[in-house]
Amino acid sequence: MKNYLLIYHSDRTTPPSSQDMEAWGKWFETLSDNLVDGGNPITHVKASLRGGMAVKEPDTVVGYSVVKADNLDQAIALAKGSPLADAPGCEVRVYETGQM
Repeated sequence: MKNYLLIYHSDRTTPPSSQDMEAWGKWFETLSDNLVDGGNPITHVKASLRGGMAVKEPDTVVGYSVVKADNLDQAIALAKGSPLADAPGCEVRVYETGQM
């Protein structure tokens, strides 16, 4: 199995509610052994390093998780259960990770 990074994007600017967090917990339970790391929310403070300079800028990334799957199609199927997968103004991006 390979690891896949799920990056969550949202145009929502308010923190998740307790109901939102409950939905995440329920989804994580359905992932069972496929969940490697539930991740964490990402705060509104973001910066990019360009040419050695830190630039603060808006971004839509709000969190991440790591799952394991046999292939990209299975990882996508797992990601479809995410609370943000079909939420308005949101998207989930799926990336296969490699070995160092």
